[in-house]
Amino acid sequence: AIVKGKDYTPGEIGPVIYLNADPDLTTVQNKIEAAGGKIIQIKKLISKEHGYMALFNDTEGNRLALWSNK
Repeated sequence: AIVKGKDYTPGEIGPVIYLNADPDLTTVQNKIEAAGGKIIQIKKLISKEHGYMALFNDTEGNRLALWSNK
């Protein structure tokens, strides 16, 4: 879960939560900046077996990732 509290600091350090953006993460990636987020790594192939990923910061500065088969 993503939570807010006095002892939690948003940031780019620590684990990355991957969000399932199947069937094609391009659709979701194209909405990130319009919603106030920032693309860190555009869609790239992990491998044919493992699909694609992209990294972004949300509006609070948290680093998150998208994953999809296409």
